[in-house]
Amino acid sequence: MTTQIEQLKTELEAARDEIQLWKKRSRLWENRAKNNAEKLSKILDIIDPEIY
Repeated sequence: MTTQIEQLKTELEAARDEIQLWKKRSRLWENRAKNNAEKLSKILDIIDPEIY
């Protein structure tokens, strides 16, 4: 029984670590998208400020 509990704890810790990694990746992609949107907005302002 103890071995099963230890194994489950190990699996739970691994799952928690993986969730944290995906959260970091998600924030990274959100920041990249935001930065790209800002750059695109600046470019469009230069091309035609009245439309964008």
